[in-house]
Amino acid sequence: MDKKNIIKALVLGMPDKLILPDVVSIQRSETKTSRHKKQGEILYLFRTRVAGLYFYDGYKNIGLFKHKDKVTLVAEPDNPYDWNAIEVFHTRTGIKLGYIPKDKNDALSSLIAGGFKVSGFIVEIISQKADTHQFDDEWRDIIIDIILEM
Repeated sequence: MDKKNIIKALVLGMPDKLILPDVVSIQRSETKTSRHKKQGEILYLFRTRVAGLYFYDGYKNIGLFKHKDKVTLVAEPDNPYDWNAIEVFHTRTGIKLGYIPKDKNDALSSLIAGGFKVSGFIVEIISQKADTHQFDDEWRDIIIDIILEM
């Protein structure tokens, strides 16, 4: 049984299916440090939208963010609405974007609490006119990929 498959199955909530064919493992290239150490692997976990974007500073500052920007994930176990809540911050600016959706945060919060390095990056920024949107005349969303650094 492979460590990557176990983690992937736990995150996706499928412990009975521990061998998943869609596990994507990316070997990082060697860094140009004085020691030329090879960094670890990155395990792709899943893609999701950032929940609650409108309620935080990310909504009004969406023009600051770019495709492939890194995001930082921070567990918020004292959240009164969801003890598995995970905040999403834009790493470069420190701006809070929102949260990982509640239906995707159970195993992810366990990984973070267990000391695993989980992060992500922006794969899509959506900003378009929407006449019927309840908040204003523009609809915005940020889509991120979640990764586990092994």
